[in-house]
Amino acid sequence: MGLFSEVTRKSPNSIFLAMLFGLGAGLCYTLIIPIISRAIESLSSGGNALNDTQQLLGVEVVNYNLAILFTIICGCILLLRSASQIMLTKVSIQLTKELRGRIYKDISKSSLIELENLGIAKVINVIISDVNAIVSGARAIPDLISNSVTIIGMLLFLFFINDEVFLLVLSALFIGIVIYQFMMFFANRYFLKSRMIFDELQESTRGFISGIKDIKLNAEKEKFFLENVLEDREQQILKSNTRAYYIAIASVSYGDLINFLVIGVTAFIFVNYHSINVADLFSIVMILLYIAGPITAVLNAIPEINLSRISYGRLTDIISKIPNENCVQDVKPLPAWNTIEFRNVEFQYDNIGSEQGFKVGPLSFSIKKGEITYLLGGNGSGKSTLSKLITLHYHANQGEILFGNTKVTEDTLVSCRQEICAIYTDYYLFDTFLFKDSVDENLVDEYLKRFKLEGKVKFENGKFSTVKLSDGQRKRLALVVSLIDDKQVYLFDEWAADQDPEFKRIFYEDILPLLKQRGKAVIVISHDQAYFKGFDNLIIMEDGNIKNYSSEGEALEIIHS
Repeated sequence: MGLFSEVTRKSPNSIFLAMLFGLGAGLCYTLIIPIISRAIESLSSGGNALNDTQQLLGVEVVNYNLAILFTIICGCILLLRSASQIMLTKVSIQLTKELRGRIYKDISKSSLIELENLGIAKVINVIISDVNAIVSGARAIPDLISNSVTIIGMLLFLFFINDEVFLLVLSALFIGIVIYQFMMFFANRYFLKSRMIFDELQESTRGFISGIKDIKLNAEKEKFFLENVLEDREQQILKSNTRAYYIAIASVSYGDLINFLVIGVTAFIFVNYHSINVADLFSIVMILLYIAGPITAVLNAIPEINLSRISYGRLTDIISKIPNENCVQDVKPLPAWNTIEFRNVEFQYDNIGSEQGFKVGPLSFSIKKGEITYLLGGNGSGKSTLSKLITLHYHANQGEILFGNTKVTEDTLVSCRQEICAIYTDYYLFDTFLFKDSVDENLVDEYLKRFKLEGKVKFENGKFSTVKLSDGQRKRLALVVSLIDDKQVYLFDEWAADQDPEFKRIFYEDILPLLKQRGKAVIVISHDQAYFKGFDNLIIMEDGNIKNYSSEGEALEIIHS
């Protein structure tokens, strides 16, 4: 689907009317010069203009009928052009909402692994920058149509006056447009290059802000990142944009000059070889001066539409790289279950060049309700990948995952996910409960007091007063939300890492046993060896496989060995 098809798809009738009104405005513009020429001709002939003189609001108006016609046409231009712009502005606003909404839905239905591979910065750039550029290009279409019609109409009037001058102007415009497009081809290449680098800059900027604490502690790192990463990419964008705009400005300036070159050739050269009277020459010069504005407007609109096309290409490219999980979105209650069972489950990341992607599995184990399972392993062991397989964020390449007798398939995936709550290390804390049903404020207040957040956060009208808290406080607030969520499976990824000893104790000795008592299946990723007790099962990951799977007694020996 092309840019124009995208614009017309949502509101074809509105776009048609906007284009029709733009066409009407262009036709009205073409009548301005003939009317003025007729009025001047009437004045030069003497009697007719004087015989058509009337008073209007105390002002003497010569060529009264032509003046009224001129005023009506100007009014039509105002109404038609305004209506065209208003209608397209409305469609543009709707298009902005629709495009972003489509991306939001694609993201929500996408595979997490593909989204991670794509990069958050690229997606944000598309949502913010590219969508706006697409809409800006769409808004330029009515003016492009109106000005194009004006140019065509004026050229037809020029043909009526003098066909030889018409051929001269047409030839000059053709040559000018060919040269202009040739120049803009190179400008667009630089614009596209700049747009690609901007994605990298966005990611670098995000890394710079997120890693500012580390950078501030090392002057050499700070200097390197500023000069060799940020400054380097800024310089590449500056270089590409400068070249693009230099070429684009030169192209537009060249386009502006075409008319005046034709006027000069006509006034100083053409009259020496062709018979042309003064009145016709005057009309020709007026036409060429008049269409200078529309030609400039068209030439200015072309780069904007080209940038819009580039952004639309980026949009479609990003959307194509966010594949749908192709799973049934309808949520249905699962049959009663007590055990999550992994049967020979395998998962492998995509290969990077000639390097084979990291593989996890085959893994076979079970997680039961009313039990606490610890998931341990060093960096690169595969425990984070396994955790995302457990929470069904990653799809197994081989094997089966079952919730009781319900196999996780495309038909049941979304329903199975509704059983799970997870707090990962890179969690995001929303400032509101994302529930349709009302939340018991008394229960929320009780949990806030339990985690000593009552003086820092208030819960009112379904929202927290703030989420701008310390790392430990934010995690405690995330735990409050998860407890209110009341799911059947809980996964905690290093939850206690940022907590004071008091809250570590509460988490391990109070919260985990409470969830176990409530019959929840609990998975804990942790390095707090002091609290490696009270669990029912232990999974130790090493090189993508389970090193050992044991009871608590056996596990304690392994942990401390």
